[in-house]
Amino acid sequence: KLATTKLTVEPVLADAAGPEMPRGPFDVVLGAFDFLANLADHDAQARCLALSAARLEEDGVVILDGAVPDGGGPEGVWLRMATRAPVRAGAVVLVETVTSGGSPVVSGAHVEARGGAARTRRWRLCLVGPDQLDRFAAAAGLRLLARTGDWDGGEFDAERSPRHVSVYGRVRS
Repeated sequence: KLATTKLTVEPVLADAAGPEMPRGPFDVVLGAFDFLANLADHDAQARCLALSAARLEEDGVVILDGAVPDGGGPEGVWLRMATRAPVRAGAVVLVETVTSGGSPVVSGAHVEARGGAARTRRWRLCLVGPDQLDRFAAAAGLRLLARTGDWDGGEFDAERSPRHVSVYGRVRS
């Protein structure tokens, strides 16, 4: 059906958890590739979902794509891991990842060494799993309509899927 439908996509540059989010109404609000994880904390993620729900058309949907946290490890145990990414065009990229059991925050850096110089790009994510996302959605007046393990519609397995694509719609009274 989408292949024969003319759609308009409106990209927006705004704080996704702030009041400057456009008013809408929108047919679809899309948060792809760990969009919510880039927000500061779970409070900001819940606000973003509530703002998105408030700006939907009556039959609109919110689609969120993200990583499924692996549960970390024992609370308070820090894991620091460095891996080497494939060499590309004479560069070596080291990836540092830091996690702590009991915390949703994962941070790290990509360090690219090329020609005697190094460039560091730091990053930070606040992961939110599907169960918690469902609670945020319910508080925002949304319900889960569908969840797959990828954009191709693969089956979602709560124990094994590394990612999810979740579709939410308004709760009908």
